[in-house]
Amino acid sequence: MGDATEPSANGYMLTIACGCGVTFYRWVAPVDAVVRSRHAGPTQLKMAPRDSRNLVAALGFLERPPRATELRLLHTWLDTWEGVGLITVGVERFGYRLSLSHIAEGEWRATFSGHPLFAPVGFGVAATPWEATQIAGRAALRRESAA
Repeated sequence: MGDATEPSANGYMLTIACGCGVTFYRWVAPVDAVVRSRHAGPTQLKMAPRDSRNLVAALGFLERPPRATELRLLHTWLDTWEGVGLITVGVERFGYRLSLSHIAEGEWRATFSGHPLFAPVGFGVAATPWEATQIAGRAALRRESAA
C-alpha cells in the first residue's frame, strides 16, 4: 500500500507499506519527479534525466563480456525475463513501448517506439530476448540523449 503527501515547492513524501509490516519512506525532490516527454502523449510520463543514470550505466556495462565478478553478477540479474521487464519499465518511462518478437530459432527482435505508427527509436536483434531488449534499450536511450 502506498501514499504520498501533497506536493510542495520542495517535493513530497512517498510512503510505501509492505505486507510484512515494514514501512518505507522516501522524500521525492522536484528533480527526482517524472517530467513530461516531448515524445509521449498527454498521459504518458518520462523519467527525469537524473533518475535515468542507473539504467544507462547498467545497459552500458551489459555491453561488456561478463569476465569480472561484478559484470557476471549484473548479467546474472539482467540476462533473464525479469531483466527484460526491468529494462522495459525503465525505457517506458521515456514514453517508449517495447515490441518483442521471436522470429526464428535463436533470433529475437526487440523494438522500442513512441507510437506504433512511428519509426522505432531503438532496435535490437540477438539470440536471446534479454540481449535483444538490452540492445534496443541502449539505442533508444542514446537517441533520447541526442535529441
